[in-house]
Amino acid sequence: MDKKAAKSICDSYKEINANLIYIENNKVSWVYKGTTDEVQNSILATFPLHKENEEFDCPILEKTERFHGFKTIRTIRGLLSTASRTQYREIVKKAMVAPTIEEKLACLEMMKIQDITDFGKNDKIESLKFYAFQLGQTLSLIKDNEELFTKSQVANKYPKLEVFLYRKETQDISGIDEMMQDFIKFCKEMFIKTPVPFQAVYQYQNGKLEHLDLKNETMQKDVVVFDLDGTLFDETHRAHLRIDKKWDEYFSMVDLDPLIPITAEIIKEKKEQGFEIWMMSGRHISCSDKTKEALRINEIPYDNLKLRGQNNFVPDYVIKPSWCEKLIGLKRIHSVYDDQDRVLDGFKNKGLNAIDIKPIIAESISKKNKPN
Repeated sequence: MDKKAAKSICDSYKEINANLIYIENNKVSWVYKGTTDEVQNSILATFPLHKENEEFDCPILEKTERFHGFKTIRTIRGLLSTASRTQYREIVKKAMVAPTIEEKLACLEMMKIQDITDFGKNDKIESLKFYAFQLGQTLSLIKDNEELFTKSQVANKYPKLEVFLYRKETQDISGIDEMMQDFIKFCKEMFIKTPVPFQAVYQYQNGKLEHLDLKNETMQKDVVVFDLDGTLFDETHRAHLRIDKKWDEYFSMVDLDPLIPITAEIIKEKKEQGFEIWMMSGRHISCSDKTKEALRINEIPYDNLKLRGQNNFVPDYVIKPSWCEKLIGLKRIHSVYDDQDRVLDGFKNKGLNAIDIKPIIAESISKKNKPN
C-alpha cells in the first residue's frame, strides 16, 4: 500500500498504535511500520499470548532470517530521534542526517540519559521504556542471536531494565546508560568503515556482510557492474575514431551501436537473481540521453548509470575501479564485466571479481554460427 494511504489509516487508530501488514504464502511481504523479518517472527512468537486469537490459526508458519544490521540502524535512528527535543537536540539533529554510522554512534556515546529531565513532546516514562526495550531487544539479537519480543523476555534477560520496561518511577537511570554504552561498543565492532556516504556495512560474527542505506534505511543488494562499449554494445563501426582519438565524433555515434545479445542475457539473468545492476562507462556525459534511450529500446534493466564527467580524461583503468570504490563500495560488488584488459586488471587490483566478456561473446557467436 502507498505509505501515505497506510499512514492515514493507522493515524485513525492511534489509540491502539495500529500497523498494517501484508501476508503472502504465510510470510510477511510488506509492513507499514517496522521490518518484515521482525514482524513475521514476532507474530509467530506472540500469537498464542492473545486470547482473542484462540479461534484463529496463526498466519505465520515458520521463522524467517533476521537482518541484524538493518535492525541496528533503525534502532540507532529511534534512540537519536527520542532525544531530539532534549538538551542534546543540536548534536542529535546533526547525527540524524550524518552520512556515516560512526557519527551517529559518536552522538549516542556523548549523550547521558541520566541527565535528561525533559523529552519535549515525549513523556519521560514512555521514552525510558522505549530506550530500555529497544536496547535490550537489539543487543540480544545482534550479540547473542536471541530474539526477544515481550517486556518480560527483555526484563528476564536484562534485569536492570525491568524498572523502565514496566514504567516504574525511579531516579536511577544508570541502567539505560550502561546498556547504551554496551550497545555502542558492540556496534563499533560490527560495522566496517566504508568510503561511500550514507552507506553502512555490518559484518556478522561469521563474516557475512550486510549492506545498508543510511539515508533511506533500506537493505542494499549486491551489485554487478557492466561496461557499455564493447561489452553491451558493439562499437566496432566507430572504433577507428577512438583509435584516432576523435572523441566528439566517436561519442556522437553511440546511438548506432548494435546490441550484443549474450551480454543482454547475462544482465537480465543477474537482475532476476536479485542483483543491483550498474552501467559504468568511459562514455562522455553528453552521451547520457542517447545511452538511456538505447537501454530503454533494448529493454535492458539497470539501476544506476555512471558516465565520464565534463573535462575528465582519467584513463578507464583508473577511473572505473575508483568509481566502484567511492560510489558503490568494493565489498558490495559481486562481479564486474568489461572487455578491456587494462581495465580488468584495474578491477582485479582492487580485489574485485573481474570477468572478461570477450571470450563469452566469442563463444556465443561461435555457437550461433555453428551449423545444425
